[in-house]
Amino acid sequence: MSEEKVEEAVVSIEPQVVSIPEPNQKFIIALAIIIGYMIVLLIPLLMRDLETFKIAAAVLSGPVGTIIGYYFGTGREGA
Repeated sequence: MSEEKVEEAVVSIEPQVVSIPEPNQKFIIALAIIIGYMIVLLIPLLMRDLETFKIAAAVLSGPVGTIIGYYFGTGREGA
């Protein structure tokens, strides 16, 4: 029987860095608008003023719907 030469394996362990992307300005502005919309609708509800709630919801629903559609609409085509 012949003795075989066994070489040691060289193992390199490198830590993986997970980076969380910072939110961009458009996202922060959209988030502020959505939170503001919720606050504007919450105040008349807490005061039990249904007429003001209806007016505020009617006026602000279009822009907020556009923002929600932009951020949560369909993603990239073919992805």
